[in-house]
Amino acid sequence: MRQLAVQDELDVVFPAMLLSTRTRAPRDRLTLRTKVYDTARVKGSEFLRKLHRLARDKGVAMEFAPAHGKGSHGRVYFGPARTALKDLKKEMGPGLLRKMCRDLGIDPKDL
Repeated sequence: MRQLAVQDELDVVFPAMLLSTRTRAPRDRLTLRTKVYDTARVKGSEFLRKLHRLARDKGVAMEFAPAHGKGSHGRVYFGPARTALKDLKKEMGPGLLRKMCRDLGIDPKDL
């Protein structure tokens, strides 16, 4: 009974909070986080791994040449297309990811 009284007190003190939490549809937090992660930021090594899988599925030749770049950069060949790949250990923003996919002629959603 004591818990009901505490809940009733909270309903009186925070009515807007109560309405906002009860009207939201339940979401799977892992699914939401994964979708945001896949479209927002990707590490260079993860991009390379996903690109390799896409090349294997499409039957396209793919190669990463770390010697063809300065410092931590390298060059990625995907069929006849090519692009520069940033450091494998750092994350790329969504704009760079879209630009690299555009250079390679693929859709970022395919990754």
